[in-house]
Amino acid sequence: MKLPLLRPFMIVTAAAALLIGGCAEGPSVPVGDLNSPESAGEPVVLLDSGLSDAIAVDLVRTGPNPNHYLEVQAAVRNRTGQDLEIQAQTLFYDATGAVLNDEPGNETPWTTLTVSANQTIPYHAQALSHKANHFTVRIRFLHR
Repeated sequence: MKLPLLRPFMIVTAAAALLIGGCAEGPSVPVGDLNSPESAGEPVVLLDSGLSDAIAVDLVRTGPNPNHYLEVQAAVRNRTGQDLEIQAQTLFYDATGAVLNDEPGNETPWTTLTVSANQTIPYHAQALSHKANHFTVRIRFLHR
């Protein structure tokens, strides 16, 4: 038996299996934690440790806009003496609790916000479906 010829065949076969197996189901989506704040219906979730000391989210308002889409408005306040770069994302849910627009390639985008020292800035998001009836605003540091 010739081992030198068998080894390249095994490597090519393994590489092909990895490529086909990794692409067949699309991007990996992490399984949600049933005990997470998002699952509990919290309106604002700070995803990174230390973020609760750095920012506050005030005046969260929600309701239908003139086009009858659910709209979220919040004031994001920097509590530190330095500028912060953060990202915010609003997940909208339907009446069954399913996240809307969460298909790969159609996810709700992260919005990058620069909040100067001790500044408060507005954050705004609008649902893309009339099915939306509640939401969660998720916030994380841009670089950590």
